Amino acid sequence: MSDVFQLGVNLSELVRGILQAGGSSGPVRPAPEEPPDEFPTAGIDLVHHALRVRLDVGPTGVGDETVTLYGKMLVSRSEPYANDNGRRQIDFHVRSWEASGWSWTLKQAITYVLSEGVEQPISRIVAEQEGADFPATFGFNVIFDVRVDNQVVFLQQHGEPEAPGFLVVPPNGDRRMSPRITSFEDTRVEVDHPNLGKIQAIPIDCNDLGSLTLATF
Repeated sequence: MSDVFQLGVNLSELVRGILQAGGSSGPVRPAPEEPPDEFPTAGIDLVHHALRVRLDVGPTGVGDETVTLYGKMLVSRSEPYANDNGRRQIDFHVRSWEASGWSWTLKQAITYVLSEGVEQPISRIVAEQEGADFPATFGFNVIFDVRVDNQVVFLQQHGEPEAPGFLVVPPNGDRRMSPRITSFEDTRVEVDHPNLGKIQAIPIDCNDLGSLTLATF
């Protein structure tokens, strides 16, 4: 596993080139008609998604709104292996992530972006039963910053979105095989606005829109 992640580190220059070339709306993999039977071999995926965040603004809630952040995430996956519980598992690292949307209440752009200079924790995909890879639970583990109009307002928020019932790796945007993620623990961001008062950003759900496997090992 460590060899795969080390290779991912060595591919950092390649990754940056791919992201620059891909643009904000790069190609995504079409959803297969039937789900696969097994986890894929190790690889690097570019996943597009839409994250909905509720803004609770001020004590009266007059400015409350739901903001959709559209983004892309680059992940490197390890080779599948059997964990201590006898279930198949994939470890993965989030290498790059940025999601942006527009707030009419703030009249500003909101961006979630992977924190710089921080070692990202290991995320996991775990089979939900012995003897079969699917369905599987995705458990993301990321540390990110929050920017408003490109000004950092919150540093190093720790998020752990999780969802069971996935029938494909990487996610493909088909809700039958890539369920909506609705579990975020207490991943809320709280800041003080000079005019609006206290603002809380609380995640509602995340929907994968599609993915592209850039490399396999």
